[in-house]
Amino acid sequence: VPSWGIQTWATPVLGRVDVLDSTQRATVHALASLEAFYLGDVDGSGSLGRLAMAESVAFTSAYFLAWALVCSCEGLLGDPAAARAVLAEGRLMLEADGRPADSRNCFLRTVNSSIASFIGDHDTARVEAREGLAVARRLAIPSLLVSALSVHAHTMCTDDPLEALAAHDEAIGLAEAGNVADPMMLISLIDVAALRAADDLVGAARAAWRAVDLGSRMGDRPHAPDAVAVASLVLASHPGSLTAAVALDGARHGPVLGHIPPAYSRVHQTRIDAACDHATASLGPDAAAVARQTGAAMTYDEIIAYTLDRLAHIADR
Repeated sequence: VPSWGIQTWATPVLGRVDVLDSTQRATVHALASLEAFYLGDVDGSGSLGRLAMAESVAFTSAYFLAWALVCSCEGLLGDPAAARAVLAEGRLMLEADGRPADSRNCFLRTVNSSIASFIGDHDTARVEAREGLAVARRLAIPSLLVSALSVHAHTMCTDDPLEALAAHDEAIGLAEAGNVADPMMLISLIDVAALRAADDLVGAARAAWRAVDLGSRMGDRPHAPDAVAVASLVLASHPGSLTAAVALDGARHGPVLGHIPPAYSRVHQTRIDAACDHATASLGPDAAAVARQTGAAMTYDEIIAYTLDRLAHIADR
């Protein structure tokens, strides 16, 4: 599934960036970095993002996009020290910019929180998310508030699931009211699916279906394992979907998705693994082995189609 949007224009231009000025080159490299990220080329995305950062002399939109992508790539590649260094570089660039920075500071804090959560620095994640949300509420910019609410709620999933659900529901409602397809919505949908799986299976399946569908339509491959992992939790909670749950567990550990570490779903990993283990034991060794092998053999497109189809049976879509 290709990605879509303006970033798809950037990659064909890479061969001619030498005729552009530094500002234009930074924009092209940042958008090409986004395209590479969505297509699952984490190394390529990080390299292109660093080029955009190096060519930037201010905290522009291109710099911010590249910076957020490089942070994410370092986290996905398992280098927390490098991710922290890039986070610090972005803050210094913002401080040196000298212009009013409320909205950009809010974005910076939400990205800081997201990356800190990913690399296991949960105290920093909570503080940054809380402060970012306060700025977003003061500015009252809907798209900014969607991102800030999603990230704040994510940090509360373990400590206060009810508060997390309330904040995620607010984010989803704002996004729907404004027809916003914010990538941060994936966080909300993934968390809602996981948090509701225990007592609202239909609601959980609907949220998981939307997460898989949104990620697929955006062409966001790096976060496909998160959506599929949460889908396996939902399916494992439904007595008639145990085979599908084990098949998706095989898919997320197989050659297509297995090399991508979990990000948004990591906070739910213990429950996901326990649910899949229970489904495996319930099926028995032979049936579970067949289901797992079936999932591991699926292509990316087959994984997405199978996940949407199985969830639809529960979500009544």
